[in-house]
Amino acid sequence: MIHLLPQLPCKNRYTEDWIGIWSRELKNLGVQFEVLGGNTAVPITKYFTDPGKALAYECEQIMALVRANPEKIFCLDVEFPGLISPAIQALRLMNPGLETYGFLHAGIWCNGDVWSETKGRRHLDRMIFDTFDKIFVATKYHRNKIENYFGRPFRNIEVVGFPFYKKDVLQYAIPMPFEEKDLILISGRVEQSNMDLVDGLQKKFKDEKIVVINAKNRKEYYELLNRGRVVISLKFEETFGIGTCEVFTLGGIPLCPNKFSYPEIAGDDRLLYDDEDDLVDKLEYLLSLKENLFHINIEQYEQVIPNISSYIKNV
Repeated sequence: MIHLLPQLPCKNRYTEDWIGIWSRELKNLGVQFEVLGGNTAVPITKYFTDPGKALAYECEQIMALVRANPEKIFCLDVEFPGLISPAIQALRLMNPGLETYGFLHAGIWCNGDVWSETKGRRHLDRMIFDTFDKIFVATKYHRNKIENYFGRPFRNIEVVGFPFYKKDVLQYAIPMPFEEKDLILISGRVEQSNMDLVDGLQKKFKDEKIVVINAKNRKEYYELLNRGRVVISLKFEETFGIGTCEVFTLGGIPLCPNKFSYPEIAGDDRLLYDDEDDLVDKLEYLLSLKENLFHINIEQYEQVIPNISSYIKNV
């Protein structure tokens, strides 16, 4: 039996569907598990999830763990708010054989992280790597970022990719033909992006309709994304790039910074820009295409949950 600990779900974020995806796939694999925590998504804030609500959610999970006396724990996000590490240390006093695993998304090592100025946070995040038997991360960029931040390698970090299923996008929108897509879209949260570049793009591409994505819900988001001929990321940081997979799923072309996790995900220099001038040049080229010439192996990400569950089962 694996006790599965999700983070508090947040509207219009991957966590809104996160519990359902993991539960569905683990059931399909015949894995015995129990989810500790509700699946009602809360509104997004400047901290992604309201810290008070997230703390209360995690505290309830910790108390449920104490009552369950688990043998195996899998956390779907070990960092936010992050009290699970010291809790596991205490649980091991009751059960020294407790096995602990977790998926790690982001942390104070990321640009603009909400905890970066919090006193003592570095020590709490460092505890993650002394507590969990295995930490799964999405990309090599993510692993390298963590190890560079702490100035040492961690043997219990495993790069596995990010669970992504086309069907979870296609339930909201059926891909439009490429020739009917009529928008240049700017994706990602505004406060995490270099929005100064948008004015320059609008002046340069006067005949194109450039839209900054601001959707009220998942359906609205995917319906708008479906119209994107080219979807541009202006992000200051990205540890996976799930939006890149979403764009490919709906038949659009992503255009991303040539850094962070994007080179690993997009995998084509024509989809990566180095600076503002290169962004303009790449966009001109992509807009000249009559068909979408690009493809990534999205199917590999459908193996992430089976691979993780197999590892946990066979340890």
